[in-house]
Amino acid sequence: MRIALLLWVLPQFVANVVVLAPGMYAQHAGREMPEGEVQGFRHSNVFLSAFFNRTMFNIGYHAEHHSFPHVHWSELPALHAEAREELIADGAHVVPFGYLRGGLLLSRTARGDADARAVDAAHFERLQRVYLDSPTNAYYRPRITLSEGAAEIEVDVREDLYHAAHAVHGSHYFKVLDDSAFFAANSIITDVFVLTVSFHVHFLRPVSSGTLHASGKLVHRSRRLLVAESVLVDDEGRVLGRGSGSFRKSAIALTPEIGYR
Repeated sequence: MRIALLLWVLPQFVANVVVLAPGMYAQHAGREMPEGEVQGFRHSNVFLSAFFNRTMFNIGYHAEHHSFPHVHWSELPALHAEAREELIADGAHVVPFGYLRGGLLLSRTARGDADARAVDAAHFERLQRVYLDSPTNAYYRPRITLSEGAAEIEVDVREDLYHAAHAVHGSHYFKVLDDSAFFAANSIITDVFVLTVSFHVHFLRPVSSGTLHASGKLVHRSRRLLVAESVLVDDEGRVLGRGSGSFRKSAIALTPEIGYR
């Protein structure tokens, strides 16, 4: 009996409870597919630690493993390189760590506890005040709504925003596109202000009336940079412009002195 416990029961317990269970939890922590959705990549987390994947048969590429089960484990890194942008755009969590550190970071999302939600809500409200109280927005009089990784900004069209041809000047397109992408990025940074590193705009259609509606979305985060995209539409949903930019954390703390209160 003791031999059976030593050679079979104990190893089974250690393997399933100590090794497999935490790993399976980390693979899917914080992931929830929308009702009725059977495709996509948001069902799993992706862990990019090179040492972890080399010693664990690339199991860190877990979204790829589930979505493309026919692909051999040795080919998963190449598949990830091809599908990375699609993974992120679809909502997969991609972290540059292994299960231990990555799982700890993602567990906050998985717990979904009330305290975490309250902190997020307070952070969003304070960022909104930072934006609305900035001197330049006394002129634009915008409206902003924030959520995790996303920002919505509205500005009413007025004649004093026009260029000579009686349509909104492109500089105002740039502002609302940059602002919405910027605050989508800063929505997940709770300690400091972010800074725009670069921002690119495509001007697609003029507008002379109604409201400018800009939607920003965080699409990638690395150790040094955050990448966000934004789209600008009119009241009819017609696309007026698109923007994309990269942002980084600054040394400017989020404090009441800059309106974060």
